This record gives sequence, C-alpha cells and structure tokens, in this order.
Amino acid sequence: MGVRMGRNSVVPEKKRLNKMGKVFFTEKAMTIDKEQMLMVVREAIDYVRGPRALEMGYTGRGWTDALLQKKIHLTVMEGSVENIRHAREKYGDSLDVRHMLFEELDSQEEYDTVLMSCILEHVQDPVCVLKKVRRSLKKDGTVVIIVPNKMSLHRRIGYHMKMIKSFDELAPQDIEVGHRRHYDTESMLQDMCRAGFDGRFEKGIFLKPLSSDKMMTWPREMLWAFNEVGRYLPEWSAFLLFTASKK
Repeated sequence: MGVRMGRNSVVPEKKRLNKMGKVFFTEKAMTIDKEQMLMVVREAIDYVRGPRALEMGYTGRGWTDALLQKKIHLTVMEGSVENIRHAREKYGDSLDVRHMLFEELDSQEEYDTVLMSCILEHVQDPVCVLKKVRRSLKKDGTVVIIVPNKMSLHRRIGYHMKMIKSFDELAPQDIEVGHRRHYDTESMLQDMCRAGFDGRFEKGIFLKPLSSDKMMTWPREMLWAFNEVGRYLPEWSAFLLFTASKK
C-alpha cells in the first residue's frame, strides 16, 4: 500500500525540492541534458494525446513547448519554486502552472494523458503516486512514463570500471538531482502493476556511452547518431519508455 503524505512530510519535501531546483537550469542541464531530453520528446511525443494532458514536472527542456505545439490543453504541476518561476516567466498566464507536489495530485480533474518524464526516480513512494495518476485519468486515458535506465551502457561501463558497486547504487550526479532509486524494465513494470496498471515497455531511447559531463563538447550529429543506434539496443539505452491505459 502507498503511504499517504501528511503535512509533516509535505513541508520537508518542498524544502528539499526548492534547495535543488537550480541544478535543473545550469549550463550542463540546459545543453547536453536538454539535448538528451529533446531525443526523449521526439521519441515519445506521439504517445501523448489530448485534448487534456497533465505534465508532471517542469525543467524547460522541450516537453512543454512540444505539447503546446500539439494544441493540447495542458496543465503543468511542479513542486520546486525555482522551476515554477522559470515556467511562469516563459509562459505567463498562457499556461496553467500549479505549484504542488506530485503526491498532492487529486482526482477532481481527469486527463486524457498524464506525462511522467523522469519523475518516478525522484518521489518518495512511486506506487502511491502512480495510483493517484491512475485515478486522475479519464476512462480511456493513458499514462506515459519515461525513466532513466539503471542498465544503460554508460552505467554498465561505470560498473566494470568499479565506479559504482552495483547497478542500484546512486552516483553523485543522481544524488545532486534528487534521485532516490533506479529502474530497469522489470522493476518499472512491477511498480506499474502494483498501482493497477497493465504496463507496456515501448522502447529505449539514446545509447549513452559516457556520463553527460563527458559529452558536453560532442557534436550534435554524433549525439543523435547514438540515439539512432539505441533503437537496436533498447535494454542498454539511457531512457526507458512505458505506457499504460486505465483498466
């Protein structure tokens, strides 16, 4: 069963998010990390359908623009004050941006699609959040989930170089951006099942050979070539894409 988040948990969690909000808008975040997210957007955008969608989280790396270009009636929810500020500075009153934790999602509004792009590795109780998402979907609604892959090529290399002791270990970069866990295909499908979803693994995205800071000067054409190669090695890719319909 999911753990209901009371006020004693909400307040420290918001403080935690506010403390780390700026790491999502550094030079690295808005260059090499954004380029990888643009790959995710291109590969996953067709799974998002309207007319109403909820985007969980805002980092300014391509998702919001792509969804608005599809003429989707979009709501964005975000727990960090810093990220909220960036969203409201860019979109003003033209975008429905709500300052709230993912754990505070209620089912008073229903959506055709809920997008969770690199969200579940951050939250305290992913199954609890997924259950809330399921209740917020329309009868024929879809959840689209993207998570970093703990079995990606660059983590496999790091493991054999003894940079990490296990594939579940959080690296310093994981801790910096607030990751609490890692997923592979099996563990993500298990959490989706626990939340009442019949999840489907759709594809892997971007064959990532090295950590992001080591690729900051790589030509864009080379990065996108690794994305194309990743189609042949989905279980080794940097990101995993899943979908599920409401049962």
